[in-house]
Amino acid sequence: YKITAADDGGNETALADSTALRVCSTKTISNGTVSSACAITCNSGYTQNGYTCVSSGGPSSSFLQGETITSEEELEEEAETPSTTEKLVEKTQEAVEEITDTAKQAAQAFAEKITAIVSEAAEIVKANVNSLLGKLGFKRDLVKEKASVEKYVKSLIKDMPGYGQEQRNALNNFIAYGTDTTLKLGEGERAGVVNSYKSAFGKLPATETEWSDAIKIANGRWPSETNEQTEGNAEAAFKKIYLRNPDRTNPHDDAAVTVMAYGLRPANRNLDSEKAAIRIFRAIYGYSPKNASAWDIVRAIAYSGATR
Repeated sequence: YKITAADDGGNETALADSTALRVCSTKTISNGTVSSACAITCNSGYTQNGYTCVSSGGPSSSFLQGETITSEEELEEEAETPSTTEKLVEKTQEAVEEITDTAKQAAQAFAEKITAIVSEAAEIVKANVNSLLGKLGFKRDLVKEKASVEKYVKSLIKDMPGYGQEQRNALNNFIAYGTDTTLKLGEGERAGVVNSYKSAFGKLPATETEWSDAIKIANGRWPSETNEQTEGNAEAAFKKIYLRNPDRTNPHDDAAVTVMAYGLRPANRNLDSEKAAIRIFRAIYGYSPKNASAWDIVRAIAYSGATR
């Protein structure tokens, strides 16, 4: 069989070299033993005959797995019965087909998710609240929009003088109403996603590509853009928490660093895990998490699976 691997960016490797699957025709036999390499060793006074051990004096009738076959009917019935090897090969083929189908479904779901995120980013960039609400099926709520500006937008843009009015409208639309894939987060958490993006890249999302990355973060997806300094800071935080350097080839370590760097949100929240992570954060840093970077560290502890 051969395998490939794919990352969250949709990049897939070439097929690996084929790997042989060793299976023994039988695991146990009468009057002998079978090694892990499938070699048969017969007991004293017995000689190997096919996949069985028979008396050294020679069999008086045909033998198969230690059972005497005494009639042609029984021989024909035995010949029609699939061997252990055939059954194992069949099960292996079924398992491979099932894995392949699951991988195809996962790849399709991933592609559909990314397509949806890109489409949502294009809608947000338009900064047209009526168009956005039409897609979401919501009615406009001016009170909600004003509250979002006062509570979230003003603090996000206060040190971003180049962020224009249309971009501010897009930002407020995202926080106040969200998109199909970010509705589950709520206003405060969507504002937190933007804050994580700002913390990671030193800017607010403005272009369609940047909004795609912000929405990817909201959906727990790796952003397309990276920041070497931000990841370096995350690796330093990893070492402080786990008392070792991260192994970026280890998926748990890589997830921890990425979550710390970019603030990826989990697909499904676990409040017990988050509470435990907050306690760990306090024990390590001596204070409670307040800013975006601190909360990103908490999420990494809670969800990455990395260990000391």
